[in-house]
This record gives sequence, C-alpha cells and structure tokens, in this order.
Amino acid sequence: MSTDVLVIVADGGSYIQHGKSQAVNAKRQGQWTSDVAWICNEATDMSDIEGRGINIVRVPETRCAMKWRLFDPRFRKWQRLMFFDTDSLIQRPLAQACDELSKRFPKILCDGTQDTTVWDDWVHFCRLGGAGEVADHQESFDRLKAKWPCVMGRLWGSSSFCFDPSSIPDGTVEAILAVQEEFKDINPGGFDQQVTGMVLNDQLERVTKDYFVWFAFDHITNRVASETRGWRGDEFPYVVHYWTCYAPWNEAKSPDCASSTNSRIGRNTLELYRENLAAFETEFPKL
Repeated sequence: MSTDVLVIVADGGSYIQHGKSQAVNAKRQGQWTSDVAWICNEATDMSDIEGRGINIVRVPETRCAMKWRLFDPRFRKWQRLMFFDTDSLIQRPLAQACDELSKRFPKILCDGTQDTTVWDDWVHFCRLGGAGEVADHQESFDRLKAKWPCVMGRLWGSSSFCFDPSSIPDGTVEAILAVQEEFKDINPGGFDQQVTGMVLNDQLERVTKDYFVWFAFDHITNRVASETRGWRGDEFPYVVHYWTCYAPWNEAKSPDCASSTNSRIGRNTLELYRENLAAFETEFPKL
C-alpha cells in the first residue's frame, strides 16, 4: 500500500464513466503511481470497478454530499490524500504537487479562487435547491449566522483538496451531517461546499494559482499578473476545474469554446476524455 491516495467521488450513471476517465487522467497526464480510492453510494453497482486495485469506499450519501466522506476516518491509513471533482483535468505530475503542498499540513489545502462568502453560497444553493429566498427561511438564516459567525467570511472551494487524513478531528463527518440536518430546509439539495466551508473553516487554507484553479483562469488569455489576486502571470496549475457546463465530457460545447481545448496538454478536452475512458481497462486491468 502506498502512503498517498487519490480519491475519486463518482456515483451512478454517467459519473461512473467520468470517474474511470479521471483515474486514467491521473495515471497518464498526472503520472500518478500511488493508490486510488473511489467513494460511491452503498447501493451503487461497482462490479466494473471492483477487482482492479481501486479501494472502494461505500457511503450512505449520494451526489455532492458524498464529498463529506473525504474526511472519514477510513482514509487515515494513508498519509496524504488528494481529491479533484471529476469535471477537472490533471495537467502536471500530481506527486510533485503533493510533495509541495504537504509542507503546509496540517492545513487542508483547497482551491480558494472564489470571490464570495460562505453566506453567499448558502443563499445560492438555497435557490438552486428550489427552496426560495432568504426571506422564505429567515429564522434558519438568522440562526445560521448566530451559530456560525464564520459564515460571513471567505468561501473555500471544495473542488480540490490535499490534506493529511490523520489531521481531521474525530467526529468531523458527524458534525457536517448534523449541520446539514439542522439546516436542510435551506440546503435541500445536499450541496457540500458551504457546509464543509463552515465546519472546517479554521483548518482550510487556499492554494495559489500554481496548484488548483478554475479552467478559465488558466486560459492563455488570462495568464496575466494580478496584484489583487496575487498572480505572477507565469503559473502552471497542476489541475484545472471545468465545472459541469464546461466539463471535458460535454459534447454540446462549441468547438471554439475556451473549454474545448486544453492548451497545456495540447488536446481537445472531449477527445482526451474519451481516450482516457477507453484506456481504463488497460490502465486498471482486472487482477
């Protein structure tokens, strides 16, 4: 067993395919030779993933809420954990990023390029989940602000993580689930980011553009110096996050869309996604 693990979070339907492609992306473009684990719902058919040397971790949650299980004690058998949303592309050797970021442990390193607050995210996901506006749940939002003052602070993204699993306090998953239960009326969709950003607020720390970043910030037209954002202009991120609408697998994108080509790898993102998916059997053969 390796001391490092890359965790894939993907569950059901097309996301099993996305997870396969990401696993190969890690091995080929990310030169990852350490362990791979996969978080999925306990009812998901994983027969096509089992027996390939991938550690399967089954959880009761579904969709985004499965990401809360990244902080599960079951991952403590590894010393360093890396995670990226499946709608991401790895562009550089991941072990090198892990070596550099581990110098900042016990912090949980994450993408911090969002220009918003944790509160804004709660409001956004309340609407996205179909629960309406703040005024529709005034008591819950007032209680949220009173119990969690950090909610008015900066949002920490949950699309990318690097941390030491042993540094996660006992009971973290239970604390996250308790928050979700208390405030489920304003997060009916079970979105993860704003809950994680509250419960682990003191331990989270953003990385620079050199590591994890939204794809548009690494587009060739945006590789510029920015005093406000703290950018030098010569960063080469290890991982770029595309978000679902711009995801590598999205066939509806226009060919001239900025997300259609990854200039670092020099490939059409859909073609690369398909190539990696087709290579899953080769890279992860049945043992």
